[in-house]
Amino acid sequence: MSIDTISSLKSTLSNDTSIKVCILDNNMIEMLTRISSTITQDHIFGQYDIILIPGWVYEEIQDSEVRVRYINELRDTYNLNVYVIEEKDYSELVDFKEADLFYIFIHSCHLVTNLISFINRNIINTRAPVNKIIEELPPYEEWMDKLYNEGFESKVLANHRIQKKNAGEISICILAYILSIYYEKLENITIFSFDGDTYNFVLRSKERLLKDARFTDCSTKPITYKSNDVLIYEWLRQGLINETDLESIVNRIRQSRKVKYTKLAPDHSIEEHDQMLDNHSFCQLILQGNLHIIF
Repeated sequence: MSIDTISSLKSTLSNDTSIKVCILDNNMIEMLTRISSTITQDHIFGQYDIILIPGWVYEEIQDSEVRVRYINELRDTYNLNVYVIEEKDYSELVDFKEADLFYIFIHSCHLVTNLISFINRNIINTRAPVNKIIEELPPYEEWMDKLYNEGFESKVLANHRIQKKNAGEISICILAYILSIYYEKLENITIFSFDGDTYNFVLRSKERLLKDARFTDCSTKPITYKSNDVLIYEWLRQGLINETDLESIVNRIRQSRKVKYTKLAPDHSIEEHDQMLDNHSFCQLILQGNLHIIF
């Protein structure tokens, strides 16, 4: 199986069963480059049939030659199917149902109020009747380019690239829900990220999608996550890192962060936790075992 065009990607997603897909965030690639000499790419990604990187995320990855090299090694050294999917191609993934795609964008952007305001002012005719808004919407690629180029908060980086705040996280969210809604044969959709915004965009968008009559009858696939904490705990249980080296490895690839996890209580009920953990506390927690890290 080779994924090198949007057509081959769509065909594989539509026709093959038990396809495992993961979507990569820039922060995760940066983290993984720091441990590639200890944990090789095949141990992390070998189980996935397709590795997807949204175009807006790849813009960020290209700021670092090390990150680009890591992605290229996934393809060239480990022969994994890595596909950079441009946002303009999202329309083909949904069979050109541009009205649906517009509302997936809206639900994915809703936490960023200035983006919603921009869409209302510059993309849709808010004075039109509700049933006419979609009819008067410009073509998808046109309004999507306008949103990216003018709607996102921008910052010029030292390398002269214009950074678009939250563009990568929102693109991941949109792509995840396209896969979840339109490709029911997928075995799983996993987002590799430890960015809290990415998690929140996906979580809050789900709440809105479930209330939207356009999508309430859809049989959606679950979207799961692998944060850096999930991976560390996984590597420990698999024996890829040992207890002696655990804390030094954790200090290389982790900082204090809030961890969402569940734990089995003595009576076999489930405890839910959402804690800020420094690296030492995190190591002590995962050495105890008996837990499931959500994010």
